[in-house]
Amino acid sequence: MGNENSMASQSSWFRQYEQEVNGARNASNGNKKILIIIPILLIGGMIALMIRNGALESEQTRGGVYALGGIGIFLVLIILILLSKSKKKDAAAITRKDLDALLATPELAEEFDLQMKEKPLFQVQNQKDDYVFATKDYLGICFKFLGDVTYRFVRRSDVSVLHSYKNSAGCFDVEFQNPTRKVLMAWVAKDKNKVEELKAALGNADQNISSSEG
Repeated sequence: MGNENSMASQSSWFRQYEQEVNGARNASNGNKKILIIIPILLIGGMIALMIRNGALESEQTRGGVYALGGIGIFLVLIILILLSKSKKKDAAAITRKDLDALLATPELAEEFDLQMKEKPLFQVQNQKDDYVFATKDYLGICFKFLGDVTYRFVRRSDVSVLHSYKNSAGCFDVEFQNPTRKVLMAWVAKDKNKVEELKAALGNADQNISSSEG
């Protein structure tokens, strides 16, 4: 499903993630087959009841049976089309796009893999599958997108501004911006405390890295 010629595919971390997230997507699609069975059972049962009550004995009532059957066939076809499209989608596409831009050489991909194996410099968590984390050279976000565990990545050195503002839902939109205020990636913090926690974590990480390099 993925593009083996992409720069992201040089990363062993990404290849493992891609296999896992697309495997989870396929398993979920398999469970969704019940969506086909339900309308068949419901409409089939209604048609059977109508026939038992004599719906085929007159032209007018026969039309109702045929119309209900047509609706059932239409619903099943729509569900089959949606499931087919879902199977073809690449659940790792968003993460691949980021890493294609970041991992321009095999050496960068190797260094990225080494950093992803280490304990993060910090992890600020909203919930289980929604958090910001950092390695020596990268900032990452993990979140659920359309039911799939998804990662975003930027270089830490590219981020110079952390801009946040309260949105209409009462949460805080957090933008990771470069020196020209271009938004490199964004995260939604559940409250102001999470924004402050993230700012403090970034500051501490920068200080620790500077101390270790000094």
